Amino acid sequence: MEFDQGFVLPDGTRMGVSGKSEKRTVLPLMGSTFLPGKAEETVKHFEDPKLQEIARGELYFFRAQAESCIQSVEKYQTSEDPILRLSADMLSTFANFTLGNGREAQMARKDVAQILRKYLEKEEDPETIASCLFAYYVTSVLIHILPEEGTPPLDRYLSYLRSGSGCSRSVCWGMSPI
Repeated sequence: MEFDQGFVLPDGTRMGVSGKSEKRTVLPLMGSTFLPGKAEETVKHFEDPKLQEIARGELYFFRAQAESCIQSVEKYQTSEDPILRLSADMLSTFANFTLGNGREAQMARKDVAQILRKYLEKEEDPETIASCLFAYYVTSVLIHILPEEGTPPLDRYLSYLRSGSGCSRSVCWGMSPI
């Protein structure tokens, strides 16, 4: 889905893209730049209200407010937009795992895998596949679950990950099947 991912800093500086549509990225707050202590302001300045809610969920998670994180993103776990859904599933996986809700965490992680399979079967949108692989490997690695055998290595799709997609290519480089 297309949208303008730009946001405005408190001093009026416009970050992101102006007047040009771009694709959404997973975990938009992690893909943003801001000064220490300015994450809340950054979240408030996301122009896309759906991305703003996802970013707020990220902020809740990083502030150790796992229950608020889950509540803020749960409606996106059934979204038709794969990027919103992947972001919500990732945050739900991490937050539920933090709260000791292993079953819920695993259900969200399985949804990430299901979305990945869907887009791998289509083979028509490498940028979405890259985002799916990123989400799949991150959720798998961070909760110590091996990726399914046969999952393509992320390094094949790194060139399709947009800058600001929740991780840098150098961080993601090591995420390939174990």
